[in-house]
Amino acid sequence: MKRITNILILLFVATTAWGEATKEQIAYLDSLYKIAYYNYSTNEGLAYLDKLIEGSKKYGIRKYETSALQLKAGSYINLGYHNRIKELADSVSEAGMKETASKNTYYYIKFILSQSYSYQGKYKLSMNVAQELYDDSHGYETEEPDTNRNGQMRMPTKIVNRLNALSCLGTAEGYMGHYEKAIDYYNECIEITDKWPTLLAAERRDAFDGRMLASLKTRDSETKLRYAHEFEDYMQIYKKTKTDDLSADENYMMYEFYIHDAYVEIYTSTGELDKAEEHVASMRQILNVTKQAYDNLAGTFYSTMASYCMARNDYNSAFTYADSAAYYLHGYDSGAELEVLKIKLKANHMRRNYMRDYDIAQEVLTLGDSLAQETRNSSIDEISTLMGMDKLEMEAQEAEIKQNRRLAFIAIGAILLIASSIVYIQRQKRHSEKEKRKMLSEQNELLAREVEKQTRELREKNERITIQNGKLDEKNKIISESNREMTASINYAKRIQSAMLPDVEKLSEGKDLEGLFAFFSPRDIVSGDFYWAREHRDEILLACADCTGHGVPGAFMSMIGTTILNEICSHVDKIEPSEVLKVLDAQTIEFLSQKDDESVNDGMDMAFVTYNPKSMEMRYALARRPLYVVRNGEIKEIKGTKRSIGDRDDKSSKISFEGGEMKMERGDMVYMCSDGLADQFGDIDVEHPHGKRMKSAGLKQLLLRISKEPVENQKEAIGKALEEWMGECVQTDDVTLVGMRV
Repeated sequence: MKRITNILILLFVATTAWGEATKEQIAYLDSLYKIAYYNYSTNEGLAYLDKLIEGSKKYGIRKYETSALQLKAGSYINLGYHNRIKELADSVSEAGMKETASKNTYYYIKFILSQSYSYQGKYKLSMNVAQELYDDSHGYETEEPDTNRNGQMRMPTKIVNRLNALSCLGTAEGYMGHYEKAIDYYNECIEITDKWPTLLAAERRDAFDGRMLASLKTRDSETKLRYAHEFEDYMQIYKKTKTDDLSADENYMMYEFYIHDAYVEIYTSTGELDKAEEHVASMRQILNVTKQAYDNLAGTFYSTMASYCMARNDYNSAFTYADSAAYYLHGYDSGAELEVLKIKLKANHMRRNYMRDYDIAQEVLTLGDSLAQETRNSSIDEISTLMGMDKLEMEAQEAEIKQNRRLAFIAIGAILLIASSIVYIQRQKRHSEKEKRKMLSEQNELLAREVEKQTRELREKNERITIQNGKLDEKNKIISESNREMTASINYAKRIQSAMLPDVEKLSEGKDLEGLFAFFSPRDIVSGDFYWAREHRDEILLACADCTGHGVPGAFMSMIGTTILNEICSHVDKIEPSEVLKVLDAQTIEFLSQKDDESVNDGMDMAFVTYNPKSMEMRYALARRPLYVVRNGEIKEIKGTKRSIGDRDDKSSKISFEGGEMKMERGDMVYMCSDGLADQFGDIDVEHPHGKRMKSAGLKQLLLRISKEPVENQKEAIGKALEEWMGECVQTDDVTLVGMRV
């Protein structure tokens, strides 16, 4: 069962003097708070919250610390960091915050902890925490709002605790399938908010929303429609009376999204698919313009689309949507993830891909084992029913399954043959590779010594010049000369790096291919990004990589990646993208000696693609970088494996690089890029004085826009769009993008 919580609240932080703090200190903390708020529910925002808490303790301004803790709890649940929520709750309990003036922060974090337990399927723990909030709300009936020292009305703690307890109990009961109980809890919430509809507008909105979502799981279509209509009517009133906080527009769009989602579920269950389709279009439109809450809404959208496609008997699309939904829900909402895995299993079974049934069923059972016992039992029953094919059906499919197994064994044998060939070639080259590494190591050592020597000499020159009073002109002359020499050296390195980059436009000539282009913009003179391309038999090989670091260190990594790629693809007949990344990963780790604990953890993120213009088949493997395909005005994002090339983390090293393939159509655009565009700051305005990131949603909109241009104009269009977005902001990262129109 889906559930959204009113986490994004506007917290007020005083900007007047507090205790012994100076105006400068308060201004510093206030700026940290605003930056953290603008970057809510991001890892960057969490980093600023840590700085805010540290500064708050240092300058003795408690209010900033409590505000930061509340924002932290909200960010953790939105990002799916459930373990951190438990740690945060334990820390405020140990600090005795419940007995201080900051008790509201203590209770708010407990509220988030209860919701987090429900998302993880730990319903008993969720209800235990909710019971604590409920017990601490006794006597709320006699409480009335009061006024704080700033003249603002505020609700008593007991009333807030009662509402939060009822909300948590409603969430837990809904996840456990007790929908009538959940609706009763939300109705009680609404009765309390009836008394103060303006002061409790957010809580009232969430109660209407929760009741609607619980009703969707009942069998009564009239009840579903009635509660959906009531929530929609309330949201129209809320829209007219809401205050303009920092994210009001996106918050409201989120609730509109869930209203449309409810109607899709209702009309899908009643078989009125034409009515459902209208609301599907509205959901997609809202998702495309959402920024901060994109990941949360994407999980819901793909889940709903999976059910909708199942109702339309479009099992291939249902399988794809369910797979995408599981990706976004993994680690965030285990209960919802289990539901979409069941849909994925049903869709796979209906499209007669029986060999995969058992693997997907194991995914369902594995996840079910981590949830409550009743969830696990229902999962087993559902799988047993689905997998219980009768004898006649099994006999009819036996020949097909045997044939599929034979083809699978042939494919595995081919892969093993390729792997054996690569191992043999690598053994033959090992001696020469060691010599090359030794030579490169010696050259790096000589370079490091030379840099150290030049640095020491420059320091000595500066010290001598400083002693000589009045000789500033001479000092500037020496520094200028040193800078020119250093710049000349780096420019020479740039020429070397540029010479290693392929001419992708020329590579497309004479092929049954409309065109290729590469946009390459280093942050410094040399780049830690690189792109790579070559022709191999009937295929075109493309790669786009983002190496660790910028400038000279990143450039060294890019040259290493280019060299190893050339070696790998020069000694095999058949290029398998996943095998290329696997061998590249192993050789990068060996090259950098990253097996020792004291070694650095350098590496690269990469998208690797092969395309056959004759068969129009594209195969790919992705290491922490996505692949974008634009077809008929719609963009599809293919997520990458959550592992980098050269990553020696124990957990990451167990993840294999998975490959995929796709049949292309004339006019399709394929894009691969580093993270420079999505992370670039720009679009400065009154609400964003420091700019904001383009993010994944902005990047997709940009790619959709330029995809309409002829391929020979897209490189210039990317450069112009980047310049307009940055405005007065500086470039923060290397930017690389490769595009191909088939």
